[in-house]
Amino acid sequence: MLVNLENACLNIQIDTKGGELRSICDREGVEYLWQGDARYWKDRAPNIFPYIARLTGGKYRYRGEEFSMDIHGFVKDSRLACVEKSRNALRLRLESDPGTRRMYPFDFRYDVDFFLEGQILTVSFDIKNTGDTKMYFGVGGHPGFRVPLDREEEFGAYFLEFKRPCNPKRIGFSSDCFLDGTEEDFPLEDKRRLRLRHDLSFMFFTKRIER
Repeated sequence: MLVNLENACLNIQIDTKGGELRSICDREGVEYLWQGDARYWKDRAPNIFPYIARLTGGKYRYRGEEFSMDIHGFVKDSRLACVEKSRNALRLRLESDPGTRRMYPFDFRYDVDFFLEGQILTVSFDIKNTGDTKMYFGVGGHPGFRVPLDREEEFGAYFLEFKRPCNPKRIGFSSDCFLDGTEEDFPLEDKRRLRLRHDLSFMFFTKRIER
């Protein structure tokens, strides 16, 4: 099911399957989100949980038992429940059940929130361990954007900017998309800005956060 959020600046479309963004369009009709092309990448903005990337042979072992899970986990293929909805905000939820436990033996509640304010769309994740054992997981988003928006613009004119200064790490992986165990500093412009270039296509970043 598709759900719309809108305000005076933007119209957002979200699919309850996976909680995936389907469109980010302004009032002039400019589409900011990649619209999928099977020749390159058919998705738009899948969400990732409870594992990021792929498992060797699609399998892992936990407490002596073997489990299978697809690349980037199962949220992207799951139907999420709409638990809160207004004109400019949406919360979608997935909770553990016998189907998820066959792939991931933990009890959890996964929420993804969308909040639209002016020209800013905020997407956030709230993960709760509802069981009584330690739970291991990874979570994130995988959005694609139309860059450049104008044919006269250069790809390198675009950048990602973090809200606060940070020191990301580049995590290395093999040509067939498995982690290779390497990690190195990846400095940003002014510790906040990552300018786009085509050879960034296969990099992962992690931000160390101290609480």
